[in-house]
Amino acid sequence: MTFKIIQAGLFYVLLSNSVQAQLFQEVTAQSGINLSHSNQAERQGEPTVIGAGGAVADYDFDGYPDFYLLGGANQHNALYRNQGKGQFVDVATFAGVDLFDILGSGPVFADVDGDFDLDLLVFSVNKEGQMTNNGDSPENRPRLFINLGNGSFVESMNSGFTSGMASYSGTFGDLDNDGDLDLVMTHWSADETTSKQLFWNNDGFGHFTDATSGPANSGAYLHPTQNANFEKWTFTPNLTDINNDGRLDVLLTSDFGTTRIFYSTSAPGYPYTFQILQPQFITDENGMGAAVADYDNDGDLDWFVTSIWDPDGVAEANWGVSGNRLYRNTGTGNPVDGFEDATDEAGLRYGYWGWGACFADFNNDGQLDIYHENGFTTPILAEDFHQDPARLYMANGDGTFTESAVANGLNHTGQGRGISCVDYDLDGDIDILVMPNNAPYRLYQNLSDDSHNHLAIKLFDTGSNPYAYHAKISVATPTSTQLREHTVGNNYVSNNPLTQHFGLGTDSQINHIEITWPDGEFQTINTDIDINQITSISRYCHTRFFTEILNADNHNPALPLYLHDLNGSPITSRNVTLQVTQGPNTGYSQNLNSDNNGAISFTLPTQTTGTDRIRFDFTAASQPQICRALVKWNIDLIFKDAFESND
Repeated sequence: MTFKIIQAGLFYVLLSNSVQAQLFQEVTAQSGINLSHSNQAERQGEPTVIGAGGAVADYDFDGYPDFYLLGGANQHNALYRNQGKGQFVDVATFAGVDLFDILGSGPVFADVDGDFDLDLLVFSVNKEGQMTNNGDSPENRPRLFINLGNGSFVESMNSGFTSGMASYSGTFGDLDNDGDLDLVMTHWSADETTSKQLFWNNDGFGHFTDATSGPANSGAYLHPTQNANFEKWTFTPNLTDINNDGRLDVLLTSDFGTTRIFYSTSAPGYPYTFQILQPQFITDENGMGAAVADYDNDGDLDWFVTSIWDPDGVAEANWGVSGNRLYRNTGTGNPVDGFEDATDEAGLRYGYWGWGACFADFNNDGQLDIYHENGFTTPILAEDFHQDPARLYMANGDGTFTESAVANGLNHTGQGRGISCVDYDLDGDIDILVMPNNAPYRLYQNLSDDSHNHLAIKLFDTGSNPYAYHAKISVATPTSTQLREHTVGNNYVSNNPLTQHFGLGTDSQINHIEITWPDGEFQTINTDIDINQITSISRYCHTRFFTEILNADNHNPALPLYLHDLNGSPITSRNVTLQVTQGPNTGYSQNLNSDNNGAISFTLPTQTTGTDRIRFDFTAASQPQICRALVKWNIDLIFKDAFESND
């Protein structure tokens, strides 16, 4: 009899002592993913060539990221539930999200009604291949599916998304600071008569209202004189507080020279409004995809935009040829000079016809790398881009990058659109999911060895934003400080998971973690931080998020919890209740008090299979607080609960 606790992130591919040949290998077939996006619409057009994508999130809260992928014309969409050990199974029919023959685009998961379950929003560009000036069509309505908490969804009949303007993508954040998640939606369209429907306010229950444009004090974000209609070619929205005024700004990557920044200009106590600017540093000609992160580890967020680089330098039609852009944050927060163009200095210009992009530390050396997809095809144009290669820019540690996609096993040339940079197998390194147009989906596994350390962080909060969207996390080690924003972002019709990954290089110690919560509250954690695991953090507590247990018969594994105030000092003698809210130990509870170090060690009754959802309840700052964790029993077996089909 043996007993072993294996923390997620400690599974590594064991390689020989020889030099590692490449970082990635394709594992699509082995994973069980078997889907090819179809663009054989009744009438093809640029919208059908452009649209595609997928959503990545742990929709069933079992610890593993799941994939919602679009089938396209004459096919069902697929919901690939991650079963662990690198295996996926399509449960879209069981879950009620198997849309058929809908040319969807850019779906995204988010908790729109504040019940902790991740809901699903699917955008659409219309089966018929709507031309750019045809206005609304009922086939194009965004479809909102509410997560019922039992592994299934139901389409909301009260979402507010009744318009049929072709919609490509979206991202969520609390635009009006009322605590719930609002929406920025994009529409690549030449329609001069239809409102652009960029900004949608959430009432907190999953009903959205178009708040794009209206008179002063109407609650609209733009005044009629600003006329959002000029934003006709919007693609990839990202939200972050660039000017540090406590309100989210919008980095809106758009086609045909229309990339813009929407700066929040509202004063406290006044309606929220935006100022639309295109400062001189914005020079991308055909902004498509984007990634936002602190690539130079200087404490502010930078902005990478994919565009079109034509190798022969000659545009055969209405596109630019000068390539990608890297807008480096200057730290001023000033709308005029808040960024500067660092493209050539970094070596990132030459990317072909760019689409989805992400920042991720693929080799865990503490430096963010960049991956992006490419390609475009029409019957008569863009022949130079039909077989565009993907690009992998590995960071050199001095603000420059080296392209090395093929050398690292990423030789994809199949019309990529969306991507997700995600640790799907929870082995502590970042893998890549490629979401194409009219081509098979591809999954690439990261083969990094264990020579570098890492830390992954998940944040949880109370209230109507329980996943703490747009909190900021800073992790300090003896040699560096890294910043992440707790958001799924938007890469182009796709996203990354909420879990924030930090490569630590050879550092084996965390000096402290600092968090700025969405409401501006600041927190420091400086003790009991273990590396090479996923850490769950709430405002007054942290714990190991995901524990996997093998051969646990007749044992009671310990589950540690640490309580601390916002300054990092321990909260002692505080009563905490552990509850198992779902799983094989459903209904089990335990009450204990924190010790002089703010620590508590809980135990669970031993089970053989399944995943327990753990919730810790206590009071701090005169308010109820929650910390969350998962325990998976016997990873070699599958627990058949309500989240799983009968396959």
